Order: sequence, then structure tokens, then C-alpha cells
Amino acid sequence: MSVGKYDLSVAQNREADGEASSRTGLAFEGSTGFLLSRTGSLARRSWTRMLAERDLTPHHYGMLMALGELGRPCGQQRLSDLIGIDSRNIVPIIDVLVDRGLLIREVDPTDRRRRVLALTDSGHDVVRDLTETGAEIEARFLQALTSADQKQLHRILVALLSSAGQEG
Repeated sequence: MSVGKYDLSVAQNREADGEASSRTGLAFEGSTGFLLSRTGSLARRSWTRMLAERDLTPHHYGMLMALGELGRPCGQQRLSDLIGIDSRNIVPIIDVLVDRGLLIREVDPTDRRRRVLALTDSGHDVVRDLTETGAEIEARFLQALTSADQKQLHRILVALLSSAGQEG
């Protein structure tokens, strides 16, 4: 079978199986790994653009959102553990957010060796904005899926991430 006939055959089989045609018609674009990678790249671009418009990094985002979700001050070490940043690397990230007036860093009154972080009023405003904008981005990204499909996709992604985390 010639390459052209193979490509046509693959595309016809995909369409017969209910799969969307690939962008170029090349078979590799139909692999699950490629589709996950491409979809992740497109989603990451939207999130990165949103953060850049606010002069934030993914680490800033994680820190602000974690503090917002906790709803109370948190020790610097604990926050480091929660968002997966080595505690030796977290200080410059905190410094930026403190300098921008989004966080307050104080000495823990019960343990003077410990630093506690809390959102300022401006920090709470930014968390609200990030939450709303993030939901809008997600809704636009997933608009091609029904609500049931979105829930199923979420369950599948959680299972994949959980399994990948167990592999090391």
C-alpha cells in the first residue's frame, strides 16, 4: 500500500471510528500521547498568557491560590510543602509578592524562628480575579464538551495523574 493510500485509509478509519481528523492527516497526530501533549500545550499557553498579563508566574499563582483556599495565615515551610517548591527557593517568590503588597510576612508569635504568610486585601482581590479568569479560560477551553464529558475528562485526568505520580 502506498503512503498516500495508507494516510487516506488511516483518516477514513478514524472518521469511521468517530475520531476527528488530524490537523495534517498524519497518523501520529491521532495518538493519545500526542493529543494529550498538544492539548496540554494549548491550555498552558492560555494560563501563561493570563498570568503574564498580571505579571505573575506559576509559582506566584500557586502561592496566592493556596493561601486563598486555606483562608488563614500559613507558615512559610508549610506553604512551600503545599505548592511543591523547595523551601530554599521560596524566599525570592515570597519577596516579590510582599513587595507588590499581595502578601504579609510576619514572625510567628508562638515561634520566633518561623515566618507566617497571609494575603493582604489586595492579595484577596488578585485571588478572586485569578479564580474568575481561570474559570473563564477553562470554560472556553472545554466548551466543545458536554457537561458530562467535562466531568468524565476530569475523572480520567485525575486517574492518569495519580497513576503517573505512583510511578515516580
